[in-house]
Amino acid sequence: MAFGQSLIDWASLDAAGRKAALARPAQRTAGDVTEVVRTILDDVQTRGGAAVNDWCLKLDGAPPRRIAITPEAVSKARGDLPPADVRALRMAADNIRVFHQATRPEDTAFIETTPGVRSKLAWRPIGAAGLYV
Repeated sequence: MAFGQSLIDWASLDAAGRKAALARPAQRTAGDVTEVVRTILDDVQTRGGAAVNDWCLKLDGAPPRRIAITPEAVSKARGDLPPADVRALRMAADNIRVFHQATRPEDTAFIETTPGVRSKLAWRPIGAAGLYV
């Protein structure tokens, strides 16, 4: 799938050209993309890692190299970072944490929706998330 990326010579652009280069691209979504994505997500929800593997083979022509990053790999990567980068990442993580803690919705009280049935809305973190780029 081509996305029309091109090389931009920043130094040769005037102010209008630089503004255009930094502008968010127009949303490009084919009509059937939503259905394809829904099919993939449903398959992954049903079959888990096997579906991820199959879709990677179909879309990328290769299986995923790794589904999860091991603690050892994280430790090695952290050890390879320059101290200034570690400080920058910690600062970014702290800023993100402060923002999201301040904007986290409150849990609701229990509500008896019908006699004997009590419900509430509770906000909890998830243990893991996946990303496909």
